[in-house]
Amino acid sequence: MVNPDELLCVGRTNGAYGVRGSIRVVPFEGGEVLAQTRRWFLTPLRGETVPLEVTSIKVHGNVLLATVAGCDSKEKADALRGRISVLRADFPDPGED
Repeated sequence: MVNPDELLCVGRTNGAYGVRGSIRVVPFEGGEVLAQTRRWFLTPLRGETVPLEVTSIKVHGNVLLATVAGCDSKEKADALRGRISVLRADFPDPGED
C-alpha cells in the first residue's frame, strides 16, 4: 500500500466512455502528468486507494480517455468512480528559471 502523503490528486473520473471499458478522466490542470505516467491511483468516495495500471490514454476535448488493465466493460468502468492521484515522484523536475 502506498503512503497517502506520496500522492497528489490531479483529476477525477467522470464515468465510462463507450462499451469497451474506457473511463473519462477530468484533469484538474492540463493533464500532462496523467499523460506521462501509466501508474495512477484511484481513491473512491468510500474505500481504500487502489492502484490502476493504465494501458492507453487519448485526449478527447477537455477530458482524457483512459483504458485500465482489467477493465473491459462499461459496467466495470462505471464502478471506477473517485479521485485520480499520481505519485509525487512521477512529476517532472520543476527545472530552474
